[in-house]
Amino acid sequence: MLWLTCAAVCWRWLVAVQTPLPGVDATYDLWLAERLAAGDLGALGARWWEPLHGLLLAPAVALGAPGFSAAQALACVVGGLAVVPTALGAERLRAGAGVPAAAVATVAAGSVVAAGAGASSATLSAVVACGWWAFAAKRYVFAAAACCLAAAAGNEQIVTHAWSSFDAVRLGVGAAALLLASMSSAAWRSAGVATGVLTLLLALAASADAWATLLTAHQPLLAVLAGVALARWSVRLRDLALCGVALVECHAGWTLVEPPSSVSERIVPRLLQRRLSGPDRDVFSTMPRVRWSVGLEPVAGPEPVMDAATSPGVGVVVLSREQVADVSLRAALARQFQLATLPTDLQQLADEHGITALIRRPR
Repeated sequence: MLWLTCAAVCWRWLVAVQTPLPGVDATYDLWLAERLAAGDLGALGARWWEPLHGLLLAPAVALGAPGFSAAQALACVVGGLAVVPTALGAERLRAGAGVPAAAVATVAAGSVVAAGAGASSATLSAVVACGWWAFAAKRYVFAAAACCLAAAAGNEQIVTHAWSSFDAVRLGVGAAALLLASMSSAAWRSAGVATGVLTLLLALAASADAWATLLTAHQPLLAVLAGVALARWSVRLRDLALCGVALVECHAGWTLVEPPSSVSERIVPRLLQRRLSGPDRDVFSTMPRVRWSVGLEPVAGPEPVMDAATSPGVGVVVLSREQVADVSLRAALARQFQLATLPTDLQQLADEHGITALIRRPR
């Protein structure tokens, strides 16, 4: 268990090293941590329904750590430690299920990618794992509290442009789901409630097309069931199956990280903001990561995009791929804004990622 936990933390950190930006929803937790570190306790009102991850980040940010790096470190450590309650819960449900469940939890691709992006799914997965451990130990009050916390968290968007359906299923469900078909009747009886909950989650994910955003935090449940399914296999066959799952999951976790071009969401607005002079020094965008990168709350206001973009003080507008495709919006903004001139390499990254930066025309 110790070696698997260490491997889980290290593998998440290796993926984190090549992750260019925090997850989209992770910027809300980063913004909360930064505001709390600055002494603005009122910011809790904007995240009252899910403040846990931001509260955990706040001390590190207050001590001077970069917010994104602190979020990655926290997610990698907490996500790795979630292996322990996952294994203990599986072992209580069926003898011999603990180690296979821990192995699956170590390499689960969705959890790995989320941890690399500093997402709160890592913290939530630890809560889910502890909840199933409590359920298996018949501590139903604690299990119910964990269930309520997991249900209240809902979905978490990690990337701006959604993965393809196939990749989203690879992240949310994973190769370990193939092992569930081998569950015997005795295994099903020992984990009947867990199987029912997983079936419900799969139905919700299929109906809302939320494979990666909903199921990532619940992968400890998938690992528990995979461990229960493998508990009665022979050691050689079990290890062979776990090796296959590990290969598939590690490949998915390494290749489905957001591409380097997404870093343009952070670099472009900050570069243009430094170029501005005079009264028009604000940056407007509806993209959470762009807003966070220039110190704004990730949630855009309720006013229409056109009204907010042309309000006094706005000197730079960063448009998403969907907004760029809106011809009427582009035509309206063209009266006051022009395309920003960027260095060639940065312009290529922005074009590849699909964002467009506009700067106010000289008056």
